[in-house]
Order: sequence, then C-alpha cells, then structure tokens
Amino acid sequence: RGVIIQEDCQIQALRIGDQVGIGKGCVLNEGCVIKDNCVIDPHTVIPAYSVIGPFSHIGGNPCQLLEELPPSFFPMMRNYTSQIF
Repeated sequence: RGVIIQEDCQIQALRIGDQVGIGKGCVLNEGCVIKDNCVIDPHTVIPAYSVIGPFSHIGGNPCQLLEELPPSFFPMMRNYTSQIF
C-alpha cells in the first residue's frame, strides 16, 4: 500500500488510499477519505467527511488543494515507500 504516516498525527479517517504521505502533526477527522497518490503537508487539518481526490497535494487548516500531482508521481512514491518498507 505504501502509506507513510509521520509522528504526532491524529487519524480517524474512513479510508486512506495507496501511496499516500501524511506529514507530521496532521489531523484527519472522522469519516474523511484520502484517495490514492496524495501528499498531505505537516500540520494539515482535514475536516470531517471530506474527500481528497487522487493525485492531490494538500495543506493548511482547514486543508486546501495546493496542487494536482502529475501522473509521474505514482512511480516515484511507490519507489520511495518500497525503500522504507
């Protein structure tokens, strides 16, 4: 699956997709859904029942879309997570 969760996160998400990076100190509130191939900046707060689309780079409190990641992101993230796991 390749999910990286850094320290001090509070996660109550309904689903976290494949190849997702969650930065330090994030809060993923109840029922939120994170689709595949996403990056969540440190200290981001995702409101309850939010849906974060695939290939999204998000950040802030409350979160907002910072950029859409290119399709080339998937193999880069897969390679990175495979080195860790």
